[in-house]
Amino acid sequence: MKRITGWMLSLLLVLALVFPAALAENGNLQFSLELSVNGQHEIDVLPGEIVTVVCALRRTDGDAPYTMYGMQDEIRYDKSAVSLVDNGIIVNKDVRTENILMRSEGNALYMNYLSMTHGTEWNSEQLIGSFQIQIAPNASGVIRLTSENYSVSLKDGSGSYPVQAQDLTLRVSSECTVRFESNGGSAVEEAKVQYGTPVARPEDPTLKGYHLEGWYSDFDLENEWAFETAVTANMTLYAKWAEGDPVAAHSNRSVYYIGGGAALLALILLLILLLKRKCRVTLMVGEGQSLMRMKVKKNSYLHDLPTPNRKGRTFAGWYRDENCTIPWDEDYDKVVKKNTRLYAKWN
Repeated sequence: MKRITGWMLSLLLVLALVFPAALAENGNLQFSLELSVNGQHEIDVLPGEIVTVVCALRRTDGDAPYTMYGMQDEIRYDKSAVSLVDNGIIVNKDVRTENILMRSEGNALYMNYLSMTHGTEWNSEQLIGSFQIQIAPNASGVIRLTSENYSVSLKDGSGSYPVQAQDLTLRVSSECTVRFESNGGSAVEEAKVQYGTPVARPEDPTLKGYHLEGWYSDFDLENEWAFETAVTANMTLYAKWAEGDPVAAHSNRSVYYIGGGAALLALILLLILLLKRKCRVTLMVGEGQSLMRMKVKKNSYLHDLPTPNRKGRTFAGWYRDENCTIPWDEDYDKVVKKNTRLYAKWN
């Protein structure tokens, strides 16, 4: 028992020394992954122009060096708008690159660093690499290079630090192109819109046996596009389909509207029934004149009735009959008649 206790105390002592040191080594780091040209994240370019894009990683929680164990970034670009210049890639030591063909339209320049053992000391503002791209001769609109699937790993690879991405915008002209990929449906013409303005929803394409559910901004159909959103770059929208004939879908909508009409009719009938349960109360002040009219629920009390004024006379209360012989008791009497009159008594 003493041996076990001693072993456990030794283990706790080791952990007490090692664990804080591990925490102090990198702490709770936070990063910004930035793409830029000449230090700018938005620039004007010309068709055919060659520009050098810089990819850098910057600490946002402090300015001290730290140990880098693993990072990755997929810099996606539209291959119809820009192309990588041969031999134009320069990267930091031990950073691997690969040009990847994406499932959707476009490519991605993959940058990766991995050293899960000793790691490497990186500066708070660290250049990962640079690469040259050439704007297509027929390019127009606004081109965006974006960072996707990016991360900075913990030492053991069990998780990652918080990272934000700063994309790069290249403006060829102020007119953006929006392409519509119908995913097997009838063709939809591309649209031209001014930068910062929404694109109009096109007429729905058709696909036999299916109906259109909506347009999405990503190839995997996870982010539905809201057509009131401003367009800030050339983009492609993808059609999402659901099984079922479009006619059947419209029929379902008709059933919905019919059901909605029935619900509205039921509501109107209910209001009529409620109104029928209302009683009209008229307060008569004498000489055939009425002070006010009100509608109240049947079998309800009348509290806080008004006190009328009449020159040279004193108000003596409200009565149930015109001759003012039966007083109205606010705490006892209820309105039961559809048309009830109360009469003011004067002295």
